[in-house]
Amino acid sequence: MKSSKDIIDNVIRLYEAGDIISIVNSSDELLTKFPNNATIHNILGAGFSQFNDFEKGIYHLQKAIQLEPQNYLILNNLGNVLLDVNEYQKTIEVINKALNIRPDFAEGYNTLGLALYKGGDIEGSIFNFKKAIELKNDLFSAYNNIGISYKQKKDIYSAFNCFVEAIKINPDFIEPKHNLAAIINEVKFEKDRTDLYPIIYRILDTNNCVDPNDISNSIFNLLKLDPYLGNIFDNYFSIKDNYSLDELISNFENCPLFLKTISISLVCNLEIERILQNLRSSILFSISQLQKSNNLLKFQSALALHCFTNEYIYSESLEEEKALNLLENEIDNQFSIGKQPKPQLILCIASYRPLNKYNWCSQIINQSNLNEVIKRQILEPNLEKKIEISINNSKIITDKTSKKVKQ
Repeated sequence: MKSSKDIIDNVIRLYEAGDIISIVNSSDELLTKFPNNATIHNILGAGFSQFNDFEKGIYHLQKAIQLEPQNYLILNNLGNVLLDVNEYQKTIEVINKALNIRPDFAEGYNTLGLALYKGGDIEGSIFNFKKAIELKNDLFSAYNNIGISYKQKKDIYSAFNCFVEAIKINPDFIEPKHNLAAIINEVKFEKDRTDLYPIIYRILDTNNCVDPNDISNSIFNLLKLDPYLGNIFDNYFSIKDNYSLDELISNFENCPLFLKTISISLVCNLEIERILQNLRSSILFSISQLQKSNNLLKFQSALALHCFTNEYIYSESLEEEKALNLLENEIDNQFSIGKQPKPQLILCIASYRPLNKYNWCSQIINQSNLNEVIKRQILEPNLEKKIEISINNSKIITDKTSKKVKQ
C-alpha cells in the first residue's frame, strides 16, 4: 500500500508531466485522503484553473493559503488565476502579500507587472518587469511582458530588443516570436545586427508565426547592413567577373537567413531580383562544368524554391530556352537508361520549371539536398490534386448564375 508521501509525490510528478486531467479526475479521492494538505489544494487549484474552472481553482488556492499563509509561491499562483479572471486589484493585493514575505521573488514582480499592465498602469508595469529582470536576468517571460508594455508606449525599439532577449533566452518561446514579427517592419535598422540572424531564422522556421512575405523587405534591409553581404548586394554586377561562380554562390550560402528568406518568400527588391536572375542563368550555362558541393546545392535549392514561390516570373532569354531544352533532353535520356541525374541538374531545372510538370518526376530518388524541393514542387501539388478530385462534385448545377460562379 502506498504511503501518503508516495501519493503526494506522484501527484506532483503528474502535474510536472502535464497530466492535469488525471489529477482533476482523482480530486475527490485526493481530498478525502488529504483534506488539509496545502500541496494537494495548491495543485488542484492550478489544475482546475487550467481547465478554466476558475471558481474551483480559486477555492482550492485560497484553502492552500489558509493552511500555509506564508507560502509566497501559492500566493503567486492565486494571483495568476485572479489575473485570468480580470481581478486586477485583487491580484495586486495578493502579490504584494507574496512580496512582503519574499522581497526578492522575481516571478512575483512579473505577475504584479502583468496586473498593472492589464489595469492600465503601463509605467508601473515596466517598473515591476524591470525589477523582475534585475532579480532574475533569465526570466524570459518578463522580457516578453516588458516588450509588450514598451510597445503600448510606442517605444518600438525598446520593445523589439526585449522580444529579442526573450527569444535568446528561450528559443522555443512562441509568444515573443509573434510579437517581434508584428513590429519588425516598424524598426529601421541602422547598423549591422548579426545577432538577429538566428532569431529571425527561427521566426521564419516556426509554423504559422508570420507570413514571410510581410517581413522579407525588413530582412533584406537588415542583411544589406552586413559589411560583406551588403557589398555583394551593392556591387554584384561590377565585381562578379572577378570571382568564379562557385565563389559568388558561397557568399550567399554563408548566410542561412538569406537562403531561408528567398526559399519561402517573394523578393520585392529589384536589385536582389536581378542578382538572383543572373545567378540562375549563370548556373544554367555552366551546369555541365559545376561540381556537386554543399554550397552549390543549398543555394540551388533555395533558388528553385524561390522561383517556384514567385511562379517563375523571371524572364528567360532565347539562349536560356535553348540551354534548358538541352538540359531537359539530357535528364530525359538519363532516366530512360535507368540512371539518376546529378542533383545539381534537377535543381537547375527546378529553378526554371516546376518538377511536377515532368513525367519523370516520380523517378527521382530523394536525397537530403532535394528534400524540400521535392516536397514543395512534387508532393504537395500532387496532394492538392488528390484533394481536389476527392471533393464531392456530384451535384448538378443548372442555375445560370451558379454555373458562372462555379466556373
